[in-house]
Amino acid sequence: MENQALFEKYVEGRHWDNHPDKYAVRFAGFLKKFGLVGTVLDVGCGSGRDVAVFKKNGLRIVGLDNDLDEIALASLHNPDVTIRLMDAHELRFPSETVAAAYMVNVIHYLKAAVAIAEIFRVLKPGGHFLVHFNRRITDHAGQIDYELPEATIADWTRLFRVVQTDDFQRFDIEPLPHTHLIRELILMKP
Repeated sequence: MENQALFEKYVEGRHWDNHPDKYAVRFAGFLKKFGLVGTVLDVGCGSGRDVAVFKKNGLRIVGLDNDLDEIALASLHNPDVTIRLMDAHELRFPSETVAAAYMVNVIHYLKAAVAIAEIFRVLKPGGHFLVHFNRRITDHAGQIDYELPEATIADWTRLFRVVQTDDFQRFDIEPLPHTHLIRELILMKP
């Protein structure tokens, strides 16, 4: 895992389980609007909260995580969904076989360029990818814990076509108050 110190600072209390599922709801609606056919990957699915949203919306979803405890939780909460232990840096899917991918609150813990290249590889042409980039994470004392330059986001996503962009702020109170400045991108593989 990249950024282990960042993970350690915020891991207590599993605050990500309390993040809103509205991102998955919106992306599921987006995919249904365009008549998605095929598999959606939730890369870094954690306990499976968003997996359930995609399933409820009638989409074929596969949850992926690299942590056995998260896989166990996701499988428990979603017994009728495929949940697999897998590293985002090495997706075990053939090239151009996946219809869409979803990655929220994960990329800042990864070798992002490698993970994004893997998603690009497995996506079918015309496939969509929703990703959240934390442009900045600031703790309650004003210390910047993580910052990502605009140019880096542009470089990592250069092979995709940007379909939709949304910038917003999210404030979390656990395990200690912190603020995320997030860039949400919906990308398409040409």
